[in-house]
Amino acid sequence: MSVNMLNAQSRSQECSSDPMNFIPAWKGCRVHGWSCRWVLVSLLVMIHSVQLPATEPIAKITPPLAREIQKNERSIVFVDVRSPAEYVKGHIKGALNVPVADLRTSTIPQADLVVVYCPDEGCARSDRAAYELLGLGIANVRVLEGGLAGWQQYRYPVEPAPAAARVVRMLPAELRRLLVSSKMIVIDTRRHDEFVAGHVPGAVNLPLEGLPESLASMENKGPCVVYDRLQERARQAAMILAESGREARELVGGIGAWSKKGYPMAVGNQSEVK
Repeated sequence: MSVNMLNAQSRSQECSSDPMNFIPAWKGCRVHGWSCRWVLVSLLVMIHSVQLPATEPIAKITPPLAREIQKNERSIVFVDVRSPAEYVKGHIKGALNVPVADLRTSTIPQADLVVVYCPDEGCARSDRAAYELLGLGIANVRVLEGGLAGWQQYRYPVEPAPAAARVVRMLPAELRRLLVSSKMIVIDTRRHDEFVAGHVPGAVNLPLEGLPESLASMENKGPCVVYDRLQERARQAAMILAESGREARELVGGIGAWSKKGYPMAVGNQSEVK
């Protein structure tokens, strides 16, 4: 057997008996007189024994203290991290709506104190949001104890979203589906002569010019969708509906988009489909 073969066999036996020998460079390697492999083992033991510090809990603030700061007009920003659908139903007066997923792409105004909250004490979104804000370099972040529910227990001011934020836009295809499956009130805000020439089946004609007066005598029986020939008029009408406390939707594209789709039209004052 050749010398090379004997050396190879010897190295194979060494590797099989000592797992650290699988790297040839370890053989003969020394650091300040210590074997490299023992240096590595010591380092691994040290790393394994290191106790990482626990995440510091986020400081909280009570509703009375937060309210006192708000009343004194000190620099405080409330951040509502719930969904937009939850936000529009009611939120702390002046609060911004920034869901947790949007924090990194949103701008939080500079303030002496930033208070985040979600529905109640059992919600974890406010803690996640606070850690996220701290990671973004925003200091003086606090979590509101009890969330919105805790705030409301003290009967502190809660406001709905502005009317424009409460208006939902609806596509013609969705309206056509809902006309069959739900009790949707459809309001045509054009002039009466335009209405009788052709309108969405089942729609009622409440011209924009007299809409507030018409709504005053109209019972709130469910969600409304409003349309017009001009999108600006429909938008204005939808905001009037929202301000009156109704669930408002705006038909995207108005009567023109509905007609262009080839959907049924009614003529006259009756719901005769043509």
